[in-house]
Amino acid sequence: MNSNPNQDQVARTLSERGDQYGPAPAQFKAIQQCQQELLHIASNQGRDDAVFQHVAYMILTKLARLAWTPTHEDSWRDIEGYVRLYKSTP
Repeated sequence: MNSNPNQDQVARTLSERGDQYGPAPAQFKAIQQCQQELLHIASNQGRDDAVFQHVAYMILTKLARLAWTPTHEDSWRDIEGYVRLYKSTP
């Protein structure tokens, strides 16, 4: 049986990410729950624009990862980057 190198690389990447950030289903659920609550609050405050929602989603994704690996510096830098980008958006 011939192995597909791309499939092998994807499998390795998924395994590495699972080791770094925890099980994907748990991450997905945590992100979705936080996003749902945040967007509910934001909507009640009149903050329902698409840019805000996307930036908030990306930050929540990084926070969910940090809950598993709080010393992962790249995630902290990504959060700072998303905040800077949002603040510079007209």
